[in-house]
Amino acid sequence: MKLEDDIREYTTILALRSKSSKTIKTYKRILNDYLEYCQINHIEQQTKETILEYKQYLEDPDRQLSSNTLKLIYSCLRQFYKSMAMIGRCDHIALFLESSDRGEDTEFTKGFLTLPQVKALIKYVTRRASRKNHTVSDIRNKAIVWLMLTTGVRCIEVERANKKDIRVMDEDKGVVILSVQGKGKKKKSQFVMLEHHTYEAIQEYLSLRKDDKPALFLSHPNNSMTRVNRISSPIVSITIKNLLRAIDIDQPDITAHSLRHTTAMMSIDELGLNLDKVQQTLRHSDPKVTMIYAKTGSRISSGVEEHLGDLYSSERK
Repeated sequence: MKLEDDIREYTTILALRSKSSKTIKTYKRILNDYLEYCQINHIEQQTKETILEYKQYLEDPDRQLSSNTLKLIYSCLRQFYKSMAMIGRCDHIALFLESSDRGEDTEFTKGFLTLPQVKALIKYVTRRASRKNHTVSDIRNKAIVWLMLTTGVRCIEVERANKKDIRVMDEDKGVVILSVQGKGKKKKSQFVMLEHHTYEAIQEYLSLRKDDKPALFLSHPNNSMTRVNRISSPIVSITIKNLLRAIDIDQPDITAHSLRHTTAMMSIDELGLNLDKVQQTLRHSDPKVTMIYAKTGSRISSGVEEHLGDLYSSERK
């Protein structure tokens, strides 16, 4: 890949400029992350649009990158393309790159899906998972979409989820929970409810698994059941973006994190639930308050996830 060669060339240039080993290591790491992004998205020829999409990807709230980190990344990319342009390797496509302001309200900066779009997405992943020639990734993707839409979990929470984090609290009533490590948390001290569509989709996926890996969701290179690892949040993000594009939703402000906002908007606008219940579902309450099993009575009885599952599944055919 040409970009890989350019990065190698730029590393040599930095050394010739007597940059410190620490600076070279940092820039190399940043550029290798950019390279990985391009490889995952099969981007052979980088353009200004590539840089813009990468910027949007970096500034997704789910990635939790600080303003200082973003400034460093953008500075590195500008210097990289400036140097490559000076020696005629490529155009300076990152000249416009600047850091965006990221205030405390970044949680609500992304767009959300309408109810018809939600149903179209669910219909699409369900149809793919039902094909005769479906893949294990199709089954996994259906489970991830249901999980993110009904619970509002973040990509990083999908990555961190383990099979053992699922607990059946009341089999007769169908109360199933998934422990999650929320944003800014060091332990899995929070949980989400798995309504029956979501739980069934996850169980369908797990039934195909013959491995002993603890991760709830795995990457499946070339749809293989071997040589698999825990799915990463970037892969979750890219997977959701590609699924949205497949149903003709390709807006810059609609990303994987938008599914979380969709959970909130559907709960308020379509179900008419009060903000307190929605905040509990999305775990937006006071960060000092930890949701523990001893205080789950009102949380379970709210039934937000179950209502969302029924809402999304109605008339989906």
